[in-house]
Amino acid sequence: MLNIMSSICITGIGGYLGLATAFRLVSEGYSVVGIGSNEQAAENLPPGVVYAGIDIRDPEALAQFFTAHQVTTVYHFAAIKYVGQCEADPVLCYDINTNGTKAVLAAMKTAAVPKIIYASTYAVYDWSGDTITLTEKSSTNPATVYGKSKLQSEQMIAEAHTAGEISRYHILRYGNIVGAVPELPTHTPQSFLDKMLVATKTGETISLTGGDYTTVDGTVARDFIDIRDAAAANVQVLSHPESGIYNVSSYRATTLKQLMQLCETVTGTKISVTINPKIGNEPSSITIDNTQLITTLGFQPKYSLIETIEALAQKLTS
Repeated sequence: MLNIMSSICITGIGGYLGLATAFRLVSEGYSVVGIGSNEQAAENLPPGVVYAGIDIRDPEALAQFFTAHQVTTVYHFAAIKYVGQCEADPVLCYDINTNGTKAVLAAMKTAAVPKIIYASTYAVYDWSGDTITLTEKSSTNPATVYGKSKLQSEQMIAEAHTAGEISRYHILRYGNIVGAVPELPTHTPQSFLDKMLVATKTGETISLTGGDYTTVDGTVARDFIDIRDAAAANVQVLSHPESGIYNVSSYRATTLKQLMQLCETVTGTKISVTINPKIGNEPSSITIDNTQLITTLGFQPKYSLIETIEALAQKLTS
């Protein structure tokens, strides 16, 4: 029996970004359904969200689900996101990340789903240089398997749009997403920021890479954005009528030492640290320009890093 209300579907809904986006959509009145791996539990989802364990590489099962729930937009978040895991098993990475996107697009065509919002990454860009600022017009030349799998998916989405198989797409290239999903009672540590905060409780020594990068303190600098801001951007882009690519970032680079010092300030605990050698030609600093997101969608990141760390520290101690 078909639902009388159309739905938004999130693939990878049980993941970090999927959960945050699901809660945000539901809070704004959208009907949400979700897909995850068969092993994935659904108890953390917002009330009323329909969940199905479907292999993201199965276009027939995906199309049946899209049709049954009258899906009008797919947020495609399902992927292997860990760079190290992708480098260790590139075949699996391409199978899940790239072939998974191919299957989602095929299912959308079958079920006549017109819109897709795709979770990409700043890893698709060319990172040549030492101090880099990335815009949506920067060259794409990913150095990692993960970045290549994501860029291939972006290209397939654009090709599907050109072929008239979908009417609209939004590709979101995120910076380093950090923080906690506020609606969840606990937070599972996964980012380097999480590791720092855990170290304030356990006394574990943190390893930072390189003391000789060309930054204010010699450690690498990257662009971090709060998960709450990322989820808000995901929802705001939904109503934009034109296809596009957007960087989702804070537009500021923070060094790992600065990040650690903020953790120490919030927790009042000193972190033990060791400095490891610099890694190859890794850029010292990467800043991701979010001007297009702001000017086109009127979106402005809300949370400072200190606010992110305060909220995250509270979750990790609860």
